[in-house]
Amino acid sequence: GTCNEIARQLTSFSDDRALIENKPYKPLKFVCAKEYMGAKPDDIKYIIKNSSCGFCLDIGHAICAANSFKFEPYSYIQDFVSLNPSKVHLSDMYVVAEEDMHLNFGLGDIDFKLLLGEILPKDIDITIETNKHSATDLNDFVQDVKFLRKVMESI
Repeated sequence: GTCNEIARQLTSFSDDRALIENKPYKPLKFVCAKEYMGAKPDDIKYIIKNSSCGFCLDIGHAICAANSFKFEPYSYIQDFVSLNPSKVHLSDMYVVAEEDMHLNFGLGDIDFKLLLGEILPKDIDITIETNKHSATDLNDFVQDVKFLRKVMESI
């Protein structure tokens, strides 16, 4: 629906844990929608202002939307950061992509040093949203955490 309808639905309940997440502009191939609402910072700003929810910034979604709209991805992310997200969803991807990939860290080309060192707030909660390739172990997760720790140590 429209941003107005999204805000209306979110206002129908009051729970400060509810967060609106930005979306890529182009939906995945199996989704019927022509485009997602919430791909622009102004969409999210409107929804937050007109509902009782906070904001979760999905970095991959922001990069996808920036590419769809022909904006520089890191500047586009900064536009979303100005909306004071309380959470961040983070994965790797190719910075020229329009579809979210959820790659494990180091498999794409996101500049994590720039992202974590200069763009994102230092105290923001981060959820790792990378692919998990095993149902029996957490090796992917362990490698992703090691990758992020190494980046943080270099900042």
